[in-house]
Amino acid sequence: MSQIPFMDLDLVSGLDPRSKVLCNPESLEDWELLSLILGSGTRARSVYDLSKDILQKVGGISNLASLSALEIRSLPGLGKSRIGSLLAISQIALRIQKQKLKNQIQYFPLYDLYQNLWMDSRPQIRESFYLASFGVDGRLFFWERIARGSLTEVGVYKRDIVQMLLQYPTKYSLIAHNHPGQSCQASLQDESLFQELSGILLELEIICIDHWVLGEDGLYSCRLSGCLETDSWTVENIPQEYKFLADI
Repeated sequence: MSQIPFMDLDLVSGLDPRSKVLCNPESLEDWELLSLILGSGTRARSVYDLSKDILQKVGGISNLASLSALEIRSLPGLGKSRIGSLLAISQIALRIQKQKLKNQIQYFPLYDLYQNLWMDSRPQIRESFYLASFGVDGRLFFWERIARGSLTEVGVYKRDIVQMLLQYPTKYSLIAHNHPGQSCQASLQDESLFQELSGILLELEIICIDHWVLGEDGLYSCRLSGCLETDSWTVENIPQEYKFLADI
């Protein structure tokens, strides 16, 4: 089998993206990578121009993975095949992130959970419910989508949540769900679930950190009864809103 030689940047500059990715993948620009995923352009636009237009429209490649299926379908020049390719890439990125989240030793990784919630729920057109379990030292045991509902609600039983948490030596928990295409403002039922579940878990010596509600306009905290300043969150530190967790 013939080997493909690695080439320096100055040698690959004149090559097309398909040749460059074989010789030096890191040398490709974002639009070149996207052109390889799309495969071909349209009658009116080359695949290169189409890729540049898409990245400009969505604000860069980092935003591409978090687009919903509806948003991807609204992009210009995409048929079923290209839409499917972009959704597949988005799902691969999400699964890699979830696996890294499971493997890493990080305490109260709330920033990563928020990012994962954003990526996982954005393509969803129905409400989904998520649950996290942490140990006494803040290490994450699991973070999973445990239920999927309708366009406007998702049903989850408190006893099922308790049973899942008791499968691990859980000391802290976090619940979350999304409002597809709507405001993040929590409903009375959302607030009530947080209060009732917090009381039940407290009897089991488990602290419910919060109930997050993710909407088009941000992330709502049922604990704080307001939107969270997620723009200031970092992967290194516990967010300011949850500094009480740093004292354990």
